[in-house]
Amino acid sequence: MNDIDKTVRKLKRDIAYRERKLVTKAKKIGLYENFGQKEYRQLQDKYMKNFYDDERIRSLLLSFGRWITLYIPY
Repeated sequence: MNDIDKTVRKLKRDIAYRERKLVTKAKKIGLYENFGQKEYRQLQDKYMKNFYDDERIRSLLLSFGRWITLYIPY
């Protein structure tokens, strides 16, 4: 397993963790204008060095950004 594969696995875990936190937060206090943007920026800052190196990293980060934008709590 190379470094990019390890980074992709770690990013997937980080995204899943932040999604769970955001769902809990949305249920507790509701949605607000910049919901999830802080978490998205944190992931971008952490993984940006590889963002353009690998399509999987870029795709995961963009998917997380779309999830935040389209999230509707039930």
